Amino acid sequence: TYKTTWFKARAACQKLGGDLAVPINNKENSAIFKIVKQKSQPNPFIGFRRHKDNKFYTVQGVKPTFMKWQPGEPNGPNHEHCVQFYKSDGKWNDIPCSHQNSFICQRHLIKRKYS
Repeated sequence: TYKTTWFKARAACQKLGGDLAVPINNKENSAIFKIVKQKSQPNPFIGFRRHKDNKFYTVQGVKPTFMKWQPGEPNGPNHEHCVQFYKSDGKWNDIPCSHQNSFICQRHLIKRKYS
């Protein structure tokens, strides 16, 4: 695990065949929280970013239906365009994309059935 900017973190995840993690419901957020709590690096980047309309979107460019902000967040519309996952409680914080953070990737498994 190493620290880097949000954009470099995303590129590293894509190089591994995935992308930054995007929890789509509380169950997935809890699963990520369980993993993050066990790691020594705190508060990794996850796959959301603020766009020019001041709204957050997933790395796939989709407006999320699930978000788990820390109370008072998001609070940095002029300079905090990326999102980190708090190791302490599994809630989210907006943060400058240029910060050096750890990150968490996800890959989707494809299940194939052969007949």
